[in-house]
Amino acid sequence: MCNSDIKWPDGFISGTSRTRLPSKEDSKRMLDSHKLMPYPLNLHINSIFQFYFFPLRCLIDLNNSDVKSKAIPTIWFSGYREMQAIFPIDFKFWCFSGKKGRYSILRILVLLRLYFRFFSYIRLIFLKGARSSSVEMNKFLFKDLLLIRRPIHLSSYANPFYKGIAKNTTKVLFFYPKRGLSKDEVYAPLSFKMLFKALWNCTFSIYRAFKTNCKIQVSDIELDLKAANIEACCHFETFLYKEQLQAIASLKNNNKILSFEQVSSSAELEKKFFSKNDLFHIQFGIVPYYPYPTIGVGSTFVIRSSNVFKSYSDNLIDRSFEKLKVDKDLFCNIQYQLQKPPCYVFATQPYRKKQEGELLQTLSKAGIGRNIWIKYHPRELELYSNFSTVENLFSMENILVITRTSSLVVELFARGIPYACYIDDKDLDLDQGEVSKIDDPVTFANLDELIVSIKNINDYIDSFKEWRNVKLKDYLGD
Repeated sequence: MCNSDIKWPDGFISGTSRTRLPSKEDSKRMLDSHKLMPYPLNLHINSIFQFYFFPLRCLIDLNNSDVKSKAIPTIWFSGYREMQAIFPIDFKFWCFSGKKGRYSILRILVLLRLYFRFFSYIRLIFLKGARSSSVEMNKFLFKDLLLIRRPIHLSSYANPFYKGIAKNTTKVLFFYPKRGLSKDEVYAPLSFKMLFKALWNCTFSIYRAFKTNCKIQVSDIELDLKAANIEACCHFETFLYKEQLQAIASLKNNNKILSFEQVSSSAELEKKFFSKNDLFHIQFGIVPYYPYPTIGVGSTFVIRSSNVFKSYSDNLIDRSFEKLKVDKDLFCNIQYQLQKPPCYVFATQPYRKKQEGELLQTLSKAGIGRNIWIKYHPRELELYSNFSTVENLFSMENILVITRTSSLVVELFARGIPYACYIDDKDLDLDQGEVSKIDDPVTFANLDELIVSIKNINDYIDSFKEWRNVKLKDYLGD
């Protein structure tokens, strides 16, 4: 378990001091080190910065440089994040606590997953329509292409904010959906040749990584990333995605390539195949609260909020940003009738689950409605057995959503669905929501004030309407 002698940043496990934002100098040094990293580790520059360098810098500030000897970077793959840099003690504020296990065992499991994923793609080839994907794509070369790499991106382009930008595009799916294809959707190219080439390159990269030392210097900290390099090579999807992108690029499509990847390793891979003038990465979550080293580098980064757009454009003048064109008709009227009783929905977040459970129980005991429904985060399974769950939040009537720092509030804002956010003292550093900042009337740092406000539901809805009308200007640019 955690060493009691180590002081931890607030927001991490048992924090004792507030974290500071990383400097622009450190961000630039990390970006400069990008070209020194071997492939495919160099695709993970944002994760290395966020999950390794920045937390390590905070630990050294609170303790001393000796703490670095306790930090061994490694990579943990899951279906939700391509890479998570973890230590013998994991201190990320959205994950678990305690030891993660022996690295040799983790690597064996990762290798098993690699080959399991390889055989799952063989099955995909035999599914109806997948084999003719290259032929189908040729029919849509006159249209812009929207890359849909994960199922969660299906809901992204259905989001009200992106209906306009996705309207006249062909959606290229890199997976087999449970439903049939829509008329503007095609499968990404996939063949046995691509699969075996990806497997060969993946296997050879793992072998080469074991024989390669990987160290980079950022500021006064030397990062030994050999273990991270080995594990980065075990991600089969990276090598397959490369083959598929290469096939799409070879179709000589002269139109735009759009993607919801933002700042992931897959976004970095996309930048290798499509030119800066043709590649657009669309913001679908909340923009990070500090500039990731590669935001806007090698592509145009499309941002919803006028304020965020101005901030990034002013501070990162050598990068390409674009304001998402938003029509005022996109924003619905407030979907709430004061004469009807409210239905409360609690939207979960995949971090600090103990605190979240305590918050949910407090709200339930406070007598807020007869029942609170649970809307689970896409990366979570059901955890709260005493509460009813909701799949389609937007089909419900007269709801008020309670959450913490979820990017869901941006879509709620667009749809005119009232919400309230609770941000406690350890969540303050995550307070970067475009429509849920700490000084907004919809955001509470005091739980008692939150409970009182949403109990007085009529007054709260009135204040929500008034605040939202003012906030709309941030998106419309008025």
